[in-house]
Amino acid sequence: MSDRIARRGVIIIGGGPAGLAAAVRLHDLGVNDVLIVEREHRLGGILRQCIHDGFGLTRFKRSLSGPEYAQRFIDDVDDRGIDYLTDATVIDVTADRIVTLVCTAGVMRYGADAIVLAMGCRERTRHALSIPGTRPAGIYTAGVAQTYVNLQNTMPGREAVILGSGDIGMIMARRLTLEGAHVSTVLEILPYASGLPRNVEQCLNDYGISLRLSHTVVEILGDARLEAVKIARVDDRLKPIAGTEEICPCDTLILSVGLIPENELSLGAGVRLDPRTRGPLVDETYQTSVEGVFAAGNVLHVHDLVDFVSMEAERLAKAVVIFLDARKKDHSDRGRRDSVGIIPIIAGSEICYTVPQAVGGHSDFTLSVRARQPLRDCTLSLRTERGCVHRIHFAKMLPAKMVQIAVRAEWIEGAHELHVELSGALSRRMMKSFAPGENQLGPDTEPLQAKPGDASPEGDEVRMLSCIMCPTGCDMRVKVRLNRVVSVSGNSCKRGEQYASSEVSAPVRNIATSVSVEGGELPVVSVRLDKPIPKNKISDVMARIAKLKCTAPVEIGEVLLADVCGTASNVIATKRLAGCQLKKG
Repeated sequence: MSDRIARRGVIIIGGGPAGLAAAVRLHDLGVNDVLIVEREHRLGGILRQCIHDGFGLTRFKRSLSGPEYAQRFIDDVDDRGIDYLTDATVIDVTADRIVTLVCTAGVMRYGADAIVLAMGCRERTRHALSIPGTRPAGIYTAGVAQTYVNLQNTMPGREAVILGSGDIGMIMARRLTLEGAHVSTVLEILPYASGLPRNVEQCLNDYGISLRLSHTVVEILGDARLEAVKIARVDDRLKPIAGTEEICPCDTLILSVGLIPENELSLGAGVRLDPRTRGPLVDETYQTSVEGVFAAGNVLHVHDLVDFVSMEAERLAKAVVIFLDARKKDHSDRGRRDSVGIIPIIAGSEICYTVPQAVGGHSDFTLSVRARQPLRDCTLSLRTERGCVHRIHFAKMLPAKMVQIAVRAEWIEGAHELHVELSGALSRRMMKSFAPGENQLGPDTEPLQAKPGDASPEGDEVRMLSCIMCPTGCDMRVKVRLNRVVSVSGNSCKRGEQYASSEVSAPVRNIATSVSVEGGELPVVSVRLDKPIPKNKISDVMARIAKLKCTAPVEIGEVLLADVCGTASNVIATKRLAGCQLKKG
């Protein structure tokens, strides 16, 4: 290893959605000396394997697949000529901002004026859960299973049980089902679903997959290959209840039991972590406890929406520019900071965590808040010693959906503490298991109780629908007369009315899958439909796509099959796939 230390303005560790967004915004703000370091062979991070749609609704105002979302930022990086290293692993970061990495050229060292931590997160494994039993093949984390199916065209099994109702777990339940596997059930140890309501609806309910709340796996059964899992109901302390055990035959167990921010490098640099988020403590500028080291994205706290990751990183970029300008003026380099802000943010009992955890109080900032449990008809209050400075009402708040609030500096001027408090009624609707074919969306209050076929006082049928048009997942009360929608309530925008009308008369869905590729760098390319199709056509369309083959190279947006099954919808590629470079000799 050479003792030479190359100098860079800003080094971004991680080429996923946070790192890419930060790099592009830094460049646009005038910081041209930026280097992205990515350990994988390609930029894009986890989005490369997330082929389902639903990304970009907030950031780009349209629904994109993961590869499409990532490619927009990758193209921006390339268009701006921003430097990046791939196949490069950072092995050390110091408090004086020296980065050591290993790449194909060997061991390299860089000194930086500022460092952005954007390493993302990792999955909890079976080892972290300490599930008793044998150690057969057939147990995968949801992300690993997603890689096999979406990138390698390899099915992990044919009879699956999924432990954990996180979004990726539910999305994989749908993905496996679309590819011909049978998912017998999704188990969740908590008394409510961990993922977004829209994914409960479109990934489980649509495909008749049961969700069993307050259940977990207590034993693994099988020798060389998984044969079954023993499951049981858990009590209020999340402990298995004796006598409730059942045997579920399966050859595959998918674990979707949480994500952990990747902060080994952060700790090595002396960055202080929040025990609640397991990410760095930061102020409103996203600066950590180490001077000049910033963090954004899933390394800071696990996000439910990639849009929020990108937007957070873009806010971070503005703060980095301010930091660099100030550093040029005073030529200071103080190293470790005693605190991350002079005004601590104190979360109430119904709040899981807030980001940032402390602020300086000199500028407006975005406050991210996550509820501890599902609540309805709730109020979020910001309080200082002077009393309540801001209050906002929500129809519901879920642990699965982070809330972001714009906080004005004048609200906390002169304050010593900022208290964030949340009050509301427990959402019983979210705490109900369901079997295939059931409508799990039981309402929270007596006047709204309705099941399919129930009638209103006027004689109309009343249905409860959960909107899937955006991550909010509004719970809607829909009156139906002669298979036509009479009224809709509970929706927060016009799209809810449109969804209700379609769902009652002619429900439609979009689907994402993959197509075999000849001569490509990967065996498959991800695809989706360019417009939704009738739900009753999904099986026919999937069967037709399964027969489809294409030849590399493939470009994003390329139509691989027009008017599939007479639906007027085209099958389009959602990933740019280069051809293989054949070696001679």
